[in-house]
Amino acid sequence: MGQMPVPLAVAGQTAGTPHKVILTWKAPACATASCPDPSTYLYNIYRSGAMQGTYTQINKSPITGTTYTDYNVAAGTTYYYLVKTVLQSTGSNRIQVTIPTP
Repeated sequence: MGQMPVPLAVAGQTAGTPHKVILTWKAPACATASCPDPSTYLYNIYRSGAMQGTYTQINKSPITGTTYTDYNVAAGTTYYYLVKTVLQSTGSNRIQVTIPTP
């Protein structure tokens, strides 16, 4: 099997109270016939407190689809996220999300 492409254009937004972060991304595209169907990809979501820090997986099991909501966030805190398909070692772009202070 060819190398798995990375998820594209991860974006995040904060919403509501209690706070949450809604992450969305585009399924990776592949230019070769050896890649699996993008609709079958499974994803893991990683979060860190620093852009170049250690990222920890926050989903309990791989997810399907291209959206994830993180409810475990605190007001006034900045988080950094990246998304990986289950079979890849590199991740998406890293994004920064700052949770507003009430």
